[in-house]
Amino acid sequence: MDIISDIREQYSSLTRTQKRIADYVLGYADTACFQTLKDWSRITGVSEATILNFCTRFACKNFLGMKQELQRYVKSWISPNEKLKRGSSQLTLDEATLQELMDMEKSNLEKTFSYLNREQFLRFIEELKDADRIHVVGHGISAPVAMLLKNRLQQAGAQVNTAMNILDYHEVIYEIADSGPNDLFIVISFPNYAQQTIGLVRYLQSIKAKMICITDKASSPIAASARATLLCSTESMLFYNSLASVVALVNLIASALVLDSENKERFAKRTAQLERLEEAMKGTFE
Repeated sequence: MDIISDIREQYSSLTRTQKRIADYVLGYADTACFQTLKDWSRITGVSEATILNFCTRFACKNFLGMKQELQRYVKSWISPNEKLKRGSSQLTLDEATLQELMDMEKSNLEKTFSYLNREQFLRFIEELKDADRIHVVGHGISAPVAMLLKNRLQQAGAQVNTAMNILDYHEVIYEIADSGPNDLFIVISFPNYAQQTIGLVRYLQSIKAKMICITDKASSPIAASARATLLCSTESMLFYNSLASVVALVNLIASALVLDSENKERFAKRTAQLERLEEAMKGTFE
C-alpha cells in the first residue's frame, strides 16, 4: 500500500491536529514531498514534533522517510521532466537541502547493501561464471550502467559480447539471433521501465533464454522471469533515479567475480592476454 492510500485509510482515526497535516499531504503531495519540516510546520500551523509523530504513525522512521514515500508515490504518476521541474521550483541550494541530497544518496547505498540478498547475489555470480557469452541490455539511464558492467566484467575475465541499447533494433535482433543455448542476458531496468525492455524480457522468456537482472524492486516487470535478481535503491529528490548504488553494485559484482576461486584461472589468463596485447600494440595509436 502506498503512503497516500495508508493516510486515507487511517484518516477517520486521526486527531484533529493530525488531520490538518493529512489534509495538506493529501492535497499537495507533489509539493509537500520537496519541502522541509519547517515548511510543513509553517503551512499547517502544527509543531514540528507533532509532524514527526505523524510520520512515525505511518511507519516512517523520520521526516525524510515520509518525504521519500511521498516522492515514490508522486514518481508513479509524473514524468521524469515534470519531477525535475517541480523539484527545481520548490528547492533551493542551501545547507539544509545539500545535506538532504547527501543523506538520500547515503540512504540508497545503505538500503542496497543492507538488504542485499546473499543467495540471489551468489546465484548471479554463478550464472556469470557458467555462461559461454554474456549480453548486457540497458535503455535510457540504464544504458551507461550496462556499458560500465560490460567493461567491469571483461576486466574480470568474462566473455561479454556487447552492451546492447534496447533502442538499437538491429543490434538487439542480431544479438538474440546469434546467441547460443548457454548465453546469458543481463537486463538492467529502472523506472520508468521501457516498454521495449519489457517486451524483450517476455521474448527471452518465451525462447527460454537464460536471464538475470538488476532493477529497483522485486515487483519490477523484469524481475519475475530472471534466474537471479539484484535490487538497488535509486531514490532521488530531483531525478527519476539515482545511480550511486547501482554503480557500487556493479563494482561489487565484478569484484566478487575476480575473487571467486573458480574464476581466478580465467581471470589470470585474461590479464596475461591483455598485457601481451598492450605490449604488442604499444605506440600504434600514438
